[in-house]
Amino acid sequence: MNKFLLGLYAVLIVLAVLGSVLVPFLFIVMIPVVWIVLTLLMWELWRWVRKNSAGEWYSKNIVFAAGIILWLFASFWYGGGQKYYYDAKVKRLCAKDGGVKVYETVMLPPERFNEWGQVPFFRNTPSEDALGPEYVYRDEVIYLRKGNPNIRKMHMQIFRKSDMKLLGEVTYYNRGGGDFIFGFTPGSEFWCPAATNEVILNTKVFIKGKDHDDDHN
Repeated sequence: MNKFLLGLYAVLIVLAVLGSVLVPFLFIVMIPVVWIVLTLLMWELWRWVRKNSAGEWYSKNIVFAAGIILWLFASFWYGGGQKYYYDAKVKRLCAKDGGVKVYETVMLPPERFNEWGQVPFFRNTPSEDALGPEYVYRDEVIYLRKGNPNIRKMHMQIFRKSDMKLLGEVTYYNRGGGDFIFGFTPGSEFWCPAATNEVILNTKVFIKGKDHDDDHN
């Protein structure tokens, strides 16, 4: 193999990586540079193998074609393609049981609500008492896949404590990460259903009643 080209490729990869570390926004430039250099390196390796190894030319070409297909697939997958795969998986899971389900609404006096129209969560109390002594709040986070990316299922429920009747529940899914492996920015996320969480469940189950002053008018 051409030693000059090998040295040049190595220098380009080192400069691209160091540049992206020292100047994070150069990461966008580094990705195509490293990919092009590695592709050229594979080509040079293939030329050397074809010239110096024994065997029929067509068998070598078959091996080369398989290597190219594998390289292109790996480039797509680790370059961000896996995000689309797992986003599609999240959408399938979400279509089964995702979203807010309300079985019974509860009307409460206006003083029980904050300025955002929610019954406040008391975060300094145990989780089940987060909505006060009259209700039981349960939340569960299940990791369906750990690693990069990860997939989580979030499930929250509100019960009336007196009879333990389920008033409502919400289920949503999240894909976190799966971006290019050398990324220096926080990983992307995908939520389904979008804009769905325990706060939405709270506002659907608890309805603000009329102010006493309104009754006198």
